[in-house]
Amino acid sequence: MEIAIVPINVGGSPVFTGHVRDLTERRRFEEELQHAREELESKVERRLDAGGAYGLTFRELTVLHLVSSGKSDKEIAVTLGISPQTVNKHVARILGKMDASSRTEAGVRAIKDRIVE
Repeated sequence: MEIAIVPINVGGSPVFTGHVRDLTERRRFEEELQHAREELESKVERRLDAGGAYGLTFRELTVLHLVSSGKSDKEIAVTLGISPQTVNKHVARILGKMDASSRTEAGVRAIKDRIVE
């Protein structure tokens, strides 16, 4: 629960106003998001252990996994808790390392090469 109390001046007299907000849904969403991140990281770690990943970093493999599942930069940013611009930089590095001309090509190749599931 979040409680906020704010003093305001009404006709020269101090009056307090406030609100109470239930954070249950927000906490549940944060827990679900953390679980999804952990599951994604686990998948990527298994792929790193298998080798043959174009020299991609852990974060790049994570982004590649999300790209190959059709996620937009904005969706990836929300999932990973980073900015869309940072996602865009990761995607650019992925394309360079994989010598791919597009996100689609990189995603298809990653699936074909079994880098992602």
